[in-house]
Amino acid sequence: MTWLVTGGAGYIGSHVVKSLVKSGESVVIFDDFSTGVRSFVPEGVPVVEGTLLDTALVEAKTLPVNLFFFPGFSCRRFSPMGLRVASLPRF
Repeated sequence: MTWLVTGGAGYIGSHVVKSLVKSGESVVIFDDFSTGVRSFVPEGVPVVEGTLLDTALVEAKTLPVNLFFFPGFSCRRFSPMGLRVASLPRF
């Protein structure tokens, strides 16, 4: 099973990613690095750089993931995108 973690290079997301990796889970990070830090990304974890608001990118980078972690509260500072997440491709 693969987890898609949005904001995986941010403070909270990176801790989630590290915990998942430590538990032996497969993880893919989706981050625009507006506040994320590249050095927070564990070695070997794939990263898709971009924003979820870029629907063309999301559609082009549809990944074979089974689980989705969205620390949505961090996005509210930038956009009331709230439920645009519902328009993401189903994995």
